[in-house]
Amino acid sequence: MFLDIPPHSTAILIFEASVLFIINFVAFVGNFLVCLASFRNPQLRTTTNLYVIALAISDMLAASITMPLTFGALLKGRWIFGTVACNIQGFFVHFLIYASMHTMALTAVNRYFRIVKSHQYKKIFGGNRAAVFLVLVWMLVAIIVISPPLFGWARFEFHPGLSLYMCILYFQTKTGELSFLLTILVLYVTLSLIIMAISYVKVSRTIRNHNLQLAGTLRLNRRLSGVSVEEIHITKSLYTIVSTFAIGWIPVYAFISIIRTGLRKLSGEGSVIASFMIFLSSAVNPFIYAFRNKAFRKEFKNILLFWKTSRARVAPCNRLARCHTNSRAATGNKGFHELSFKQNIRDRAFDKIAS
Repeated sequence: MFLDIPPHSTAILIFEASVLFIINFVAFVGNFLVCLASFRNPQLRTTTNLYVIALAISDMLAASITMPLTFGALLKGRWIFGTVACNIQGFFVHFLIYASMHTMALTAVNRYFRIVKSHQYKKIFGGNRAAVFLVLVWMLVAIIVISPPLFGWARFEFHPGLSLYMCILYFQTKTGELSFLLTILVLYVTLSLIIMAISYVKVSRTIRNHNLQLAGTLRLNRRLSGVSVEEIHITKSLYTIVSTFAIGWIPVYAFISIIRTGLRKLSGEGSVIASFMIFLSSAVNPFIYAFRNKAFRKEFKNILLFWKTSRARVAPCNRLARCHTNSRAATGNKGFHELSFKQNIRDRAFDKIAS
């Protein structure tokens, strides 16, 4: 079932559409740069960055699929894309949100073993095991999301103003709604937050103790000191991700819990705010980690310099091509006049002989 979007004034509609367009654009460009930088520079494809890249891919998919459909519906005032598109958006809305949560939790566990249990790091995350963990988590998320509509327990519907400005799962029974809500709250939201909080607290303590030991010794190892500074910087960035995750998602899931339990329905403004907060996380993530990472920033500069250099090369070539064309034209005209002059001399000589 597709409900119409509550009517707004033209000014509010323009404002909401502009905000969503900016979020969509920033999310796509930022996450695309992260993926492109990783593709261009093999040194960025570390185990930790694997999860950052996976997060960027999921956010770029959100900017490519879920946001544009919501943007179109917002402009038209209703869902105009049909049932198939609603199913596609609904699947990716749930899948990308839950996959992102567990990806951030995997990143926290990775940092924990890298810093706190470094002697076990290669045993757990060495080889292809980091990628295997990621694939298994994403497969589990896909199964959980696709099972309710596949078995007829729920279907994807568009209820703006009452719920989110996107297609989400609506169950046939209240028991189904509550069961799904508890599964998501426990398995994804709460579990992910606990894993991230515990991991980063232990990482922070280990780094702080390491810095105190370095400060208390007369023989400072410059190599270890450099690693420590870099680890602190990475950890601060990941702390910021956790904080943004908590600030952005706890209120959203509070709204969703209220909706699914039937305690009350969202207002039109609450529906817009909750939807935009979900989309905003996709735009913020690349700035929190990748854009604060020195290696990523360096590669971004190389990409921009390459783009400027390519444009600078194209412009002179175009001018050179025009000059070359004009030169050929001038040479051709000169040759034509010389040929006409020679032909005229031959004609006069022939006339004298004939007479």
